[in-house]
Amino acid sequence: KPKFEWLEFEADRRYARKYLMNSNFAQALDGNFDPSHVQFLHNTMDNIRNRQGGAGWNIQDTNKQSHAEYLETDYGLMFLSMSDRADGKKGVSLAHFYMPSSSSGGIAGAGVYSSNIYIPIDDENLHQYRVRWSYEPFTDQQIYEDKYGGNTMPDQIPGTFLSVENKDNDYLISRIQQKNYSFTGIRSSPIQDQAVIENQRGPLMDRTLEHLTKADEPVIRMRQLLMKTARNLMEGHEPPGPSNPEAYQVHHARFVVPEGVTNEEATEMAKAKMVGPNPDWVATGWQSTFAPVRLSEPVPPSPPPKADQR
Repeated sequence: KPKFEWLEFEADRRYARKYLMNSNFAQALDGNFDPSHVQFLHNTMDNIRNRQGGAGWNIQDTNKQSHAEYLETDYGLMFLSMSDRADGKKGVSLAHFYMPSSSSGGIAGAGVYSSNIYIPIDDENLHQYRVRWSYEPFTDQQIYEDKYGGNTMPDQIPGTFLSVENKDNDYLISRIQQKNYSFTGIRSSPIQDQAVIENQRGPLMDRTLEHLTKADEPVIRMRQLLMKTARNLMEGHEPPGPSNPEAYQVHHARFVVPEGVTNEEATEMAKAKMVGPNPDWVATGWQSTFAPVRLSEPVPPSPPPKADQR
């Protein structure tokens, strides 16, 4: 089996939940590698900050991708993206496709990593496992958010794997919020993703009707690898992953490098940061555009007034 890092962690350092989705597994995987949906699907309409997706993007300071690399590995694919920032620095993001049906996507944060795992039931349904883990024990606030916050792990109908917000109730879209606050009117980013995944002309869209562009290259690369691996297996050639389970012990990495750092240098830094603890996951310069924000995080109470000493 793949030796994902979190499989070896104690229960206080990982949390997972299982969901039922009405989608083909590859259709669900696409959303993990589509770079263009984030800035509108998870956007708020005040044009300042997004707090629904577990992150805070300044939409007016959108970064422009300047460099991308795609590297086939024993576990699947490595995606490396670099973006030029308005301040002259360079944002670096490294993500992974774990063959055959997992990704390093999901809502992560400083010192917290994530994965989405899609297990097919049939051609039109799947079970999704949302996984979050950390090298350090979760704080009480992180545990509360995952169990009860409804954002990192959407609420479920008791006794089922269905999310409370689902296709049968239009994902509880709020037209008031959609008019005044968010692009979708749907509460959390996982459900926003689920809504567009399950409603692409059905759970198994005819892909001959789509028109892919350069921005879809990560999706194209992922599909190409799946098809190539399937053809090779039919001819008796097994993929390398099962013979090298340790290769799966990598996670995402996101950070900022100063002006003047070359793409080659940034690539080597990213590869070093994708293994083991990475305490500077959110660097100071990255904070304003990608730092996690929790919807249910309580506001600290004001300190009591000091007694009059006079």
